[in-house]
Amino acid sequence: MTPRGARIRVAEWCRLPRIGAELWLAEFGLGTVGVRRMTNWMSAPLHSVGGPGEDPSIEVARARRIAWLVQGVARRLPGKPRCLAQSLVLRRALAREGLAGRLIIGVQRRSGNLDAHAWVEYRGEALQPESPSHRPIAAL
Repeated sequence: MTPRGARIRVAEWCRLPRIGAELWLAEFGLGTVGVRRMTNWMSAPLHSVGGPGEDPSIEVARARRIAWLVQGVARRLPGKPRCLAQSLVLRRALAREGLAGRLIIGVQRRSGNLDAHAWVEYRGEALQPESPSHRPIAAL
């Protein structure tokens, strides 16, 4: 991930309000309209400003940077958005840059209950905190 103490670049400041609004909307929507409808809505095709074709290491670095921005905004929102809301917004932000992230949903059994976790991967690399104990059951 991006090193501790990294600064937000001038060009990235304009992304922060959109990320915050989408995080709030995703969290609210997951609680009101449900996972399926929010996943469909957040997966709608976007007009991307970037595009694939760069050196893969540069694309991965861009994807990591976008994940860092989403996580930074999420940490500062009241009621910190759940991992699924953060993952939906991250995948949408990547798509906006022409990068195709994969939403992974995993589960594990804890004390007889199922515990779920969501994260986004880009080119096989987890961009958010991934739990090694969660077994992936779906990739979107």
